[in-house]
Amino acid sequence: MSDDEEKEFKHKQRQTKQQLYQFIQRDEFNLIIDCINMSISFILIFVYIYSTYEPKPFQNATWAVFNTILHLLLLSEWIFKLYATKNFQSFIMSSESIIAILSLFPYFIIKISTLKLFIEDDDKINIFANLVCLFRGLEFDRMKKYLDSEVNKQLTSIMITTATLVLCAAGALHFNSLFLETVLHFKFHYFIYFVMTTISTMGYENKFSSAISRVLIIILVLLALTFVPYQTGQLIRHLSSKSYYARLNYKSSQAVPHIVILGTISLNAAENFFKELFHEDHGLAQKHAIILCPQRPDVNLESLIQQPEYSNVIYIQGDPHLDKDLKRCQIEKAKAIIIMCNKQSSDPTAEDSKTILLAIVIKSYLKQHNTTGIKIRFCMQILRQEGKTHYFLSLNKQTKFDQVICIEELKMSLLAKSCLCPGLIAFISNLITSSGNPPNLPQKWLNEYWIGQGFEIYKTLLPNFFRGKSFTQTVLILYKQFQVILFGIEISSPNDYEKNLLNPGDIILPSNPNYRVMGYIICKDKETADEISIYKQSHQDKMNQIKSDGTTRRLLESEETVNIRPRRPTIFQNVKTLFGFSQAEPDQKKGNTGKNENSKNVILHLKNQRGWVKTDMFDPSQDTLIHPKENEKFDQLEEIEENSDDQQKDIAEMQIKEKFQKDTARNWLQLDFNNNKIEKTSHLTNEKVGLKDVTFKTLQDSILAQNHVILCGLVANLINFILPLRSKYLITYPPIVILNDQEPSEKQWAQICYFPEIYFVKGTAMSQRDLIRANIEQAIRVVILSPKEISTAKFEDDSQENDQIVQQQQLTKDQEDLLDAKTIFKYRNIVRLKPHIQIVTEFVSPSNIQFLLFDKDYDLMKQYGYNHTPLFASGQIYFSSVMDGLLCQSFYNPALVQVLYQLLVGNIKENEKTGAMLQYQSKGMSQSKDFTSQDKDISSNLFQIPVPKAFQNKPFQKLFYHLVKMKQIVPLGLYRLAGATDNKVPYICTNPEPNTILTNKDIVLVLAKEMPQSDSINWGGPLEEMIQQQKQAHNIYKKKESTSSSEDNDLIQINDNNDKEVQRAKQYNNETEQVMKKIQNVIEDVSKLEKESQDFQNKMRERQDRILARLRDVFKEELLQFQQKRAEVSQNFTYKSSDD
Repeated sequence: MSDDEEKEFKHKQRQTKQQLYQFIQRDEFNLIIDCINMSISFILIFVYIYSTYEPKPFQNATWAVFNTILHLLLLSEWIFKLYATKNFQSFIMSSESIIAILSLFPYFIIKISTLKLFIEDDDKINIFANLVCLFRGLEFDRMKKYLDSEVNKQLTSIMITTATLVLCAAGALHFNSLFLETVLHFKFHYFIYFVMTTISTMGYENKFSSAISRVLIIILVLLALTFVPYQTGQLIRHLSSKSYYARLNYKSSQAVPHIVILGTISLNAAENFFKELFHEDHGLAQKHAIILCPQRPDVNLESLIQQPEYSNVIYIQGDPHLDKDLKRCQIEKAKAIIIMCNKQSSDPTAEDSKTILLAIVIKSYLKQHNTTGIKIRFCMQILRQEGKTHYFLSLNKQTKFDQVICIEELKMSLLAKSCLCPGLIAFISNLITSSGNPPNLPQKWLNEYWIGQGFEIYKTLLPNFFRGKSFTQTVLILYKQFQVILFGIEISSPNDYEKNLLNPGDIILPSNPNYRVMGYIICKDKETADEISIYKQSHQDKMNQIKSDGTTRRLLESEETVNIRPRRPTIFQNVKTLFGFSQAEPDQKKGNTGKNENSKNVILHLKNQRGWVKTDMFDPSQDTLIHPKENEKFDQLEEIEENSDDQQKDIAEMQIKEKFQKDTARNWLQLDFNNNKIEKTSHLTNEKVGLKDVTFKTLQDSILAQNHVILCGLVANLINFILPLRSKYLITYPPIVILNDQEPSEKQWAQICYFPEIYFVKGTAMSQRDLIRANIEQAIRVVILSPKEISTAKFEDDSQENDQIVQQQQLTKDQEDLLDAKTIFKYRNIVRLKPHIQIVTEFVSPSNIQFLLFDKDYDLMKQYGYNHTPLFASGQIYFSSVMDGLLCQSFYNPALVQVLYQLLVGNIKENEKTGAMLQYQSKGMSQSKDFTSQDKDISSNLFQIPVPKAFQNKPFQKLFYHLVKMKQIVPLGLYRLAGATDNKVPYICTNPEPNTILTNKDIVLVLAKEMPQSDSINWGGPLEEMIQQQKQAHNIYKKKESTSSSEDNDLIQINDNNDKEVQRAKQYNNETEQVMKKIQNVIEDVSKLEKESQDFQNKMRERQDRILARLRDVFKEELLQFQQKRAEVSQNFTYKSSDD
């Protein structure tokens, strides 16, 4: 056998062993094996005890053969598990293995040595071989794994162990009395009575004369004195446990999926998460949520999970770092694992470290105990970007199955983007939060806002009808037919990454069926998204689609076929592989290759059609989902594992993992100015700016702080706030003034030292004087960050011991109120100085918004909730609990987080190679565009534009059609200023009704490739219509000309007059286009001049005001000096006159 063949054979053996291990760990297999094992054990024990009364019926060849077969079955189970185990030593020392060794090995050793394998007689050696079967009474301890309560498990264990001890002692004494005692020959039940009375306190007269019998009695008493108190103590410990939740165990069911929630679970986080998890928009299928925490739930959380709507929430008290507690919640069979963090932690690095460590512990546990082959999704919260990077580095590979939400990055990007697009916080919060239908509301604004609140982001397959059509055509068709907004697509190639594109404009959707096209839509419910996936399909295609939604989903998600790999070998094939017989069938393997590949392709196609699995996430020949570029690294690790000794293996593994971690670090550490990524996507200065150079004692009336943003507070990664406000897609950007009582640290400032127009003023928003020094009178936005002062809290237990429990999981309500109190004072200070300024505020507890509301708005909050108040609808309030709803949404929609990153941060990533040749429409012609090129980015960013004058007092759908068709801009919603309807405060309206009448107080939230110019107010006007008509006429003429030139010239006669007319028409069209271009240029120049003149006038006025103010100050000083001198002169004159 060659080295390659030997290596392949070892690989197949290892793979077979892994499959066997997964097979024997399945519940169905264990249930069958346990029933068979306990049944055989019961038969053997019953037969032995009965044979002590009537031995003759069992002293024949038939029972001897049957008895040997039963023992062989038990031995085969032990050998089967021994081969498949991952840890040989641990299995040998397990109670199950020890019982098998004590009860089976003596039997076969005696039978084989005496050559009586199929003979039963009254020989004492033969009787002893059957006596050891009494040890198999301990096998009934397997029953406790099917019990829920720890108390019941302990009671079962005590009863089974006690019964086995009594039977084994009685059997030993009975066997001894038959061959060693000359007088005592009692029945078996007599010895059971003797053992019971000996163990108890009553005692019994000792009639045994032999030394062996007395030694057996001594051993029995010692075992009883050792075992009974220990087991009783365990039972008392469980019974006296203070918490009911510490005794709970969850038993999973295939019919009802469950998720496990770990980490920091506060009341607000739990309420928001469960409200989203069990919302009817996600279907009515039953699901369970298991909370695993080290401490008991507090009163508020306990009352929450006891509510009827949260009856499927189960709280288990236990340590998630311990295997036994992870087993109690059946985490290896969970649909997903949710890890929450303490969002108000004062030490985010330590909090992220705890989260990462917990994730690693659970992944290690799942690697050993996950027998179904299902890739369990991790949805977790990380506070800082560094924590996110460290998490992926700790895995030694990247996995798209894990949804990691970086709270600080998303939060700061959302707050920053809200400075450019007011109302964005409410818009994003509503899209990631499920909402019901509105009641009958008297307020028109609240009804519009509530209807828009019901829209969510869904990811759906775009059917074949849209292949070959442009993106804008697809948007218009879907809006007309379903009143949904398609704002982005995901194109996946067969062998590479997928590409997310937000409003790519006029690109043509690939017609090649090898490319999967998914659409990101804003619609009300999942039913609408499913209707879109079968739009304009034939009856057969619809039936296939329905099947893929129903039976295929169950097929692909069932434990039998969930893994993306070829069909598992049968038991017979595994046995052949085990003993090396599979190599004798190479031709048969080659013949079946095509069939297996087709089967894999069918499964992969079905998964890709429904968007469950990305095509580029895996290699079908691999057992795990890994990055295509990482295959080589892990193949090296596998080769080392096969061919090296332990020392060489460790060294080589460290080298490869170290190289991989360096590569991964380059991929994930994006905040490096040296890699030119930020330089390409952001406005930067040529030189590093020192903090002292931009630190001012006051910026009041300073020309540096005009139309600026004031940031009240600091976070560790300021760059997350700066990036959206300094992206290169912004033509102009606002200055940023940081107002904080402490200077940024060296690390904080190093992140933003190359960004322009960032200033620092030392102070606090709680002081009006400091706000004035930050020039709040000329600011356009103020962002208030919640303070980070509390990391952990201690609570006293109400039990009799009055012990202290460190409550690391959540803040108390009083502490949350304390944090929000400072925010409220800052907000009120700002409003006193500048009432109508746009403020973006971060709150910890949603209930504290009541302190900012008027009486009428407070009634709305009490009746409909905080998210229906004017302050929240205007996008001024950000709640940290929004990230909990996003965490739940990422479980249902894995692509949502990535889409939000692109919406908030903007299209700043370099184009990723997708290998797809896209087409786009330009000047009426279809041209090809490979979007792997770096010269142009075809994705869009988020902007706001005023409603053009031509569409004011007209329905929203007209504006929608015009922007999509003529400008390749996709409207997403309206930001309606005060007075647009019956509102006194602005509010956001997501995907307005098509017949919504627009006003001059409406601002449109759009996705556009470029920042709209100031002339957007004139879009759709008469001049633009005239230019468009000329272009259409020119295009029609060119189309006719191209059609006529393609005809047969021999059959068509063209005279000179027609040629002259054609030339005149061409010349006229060219001159018309030139004139229109000049007119458009003149209009743009005039608008620029007007703007420049207006700016110049404003600056001149400001300069004049400053000069006049300075002159007034000079005159006042001169007047004061003159008055002082006059007073001195008069005083001197008075002194002189008095002397005279």
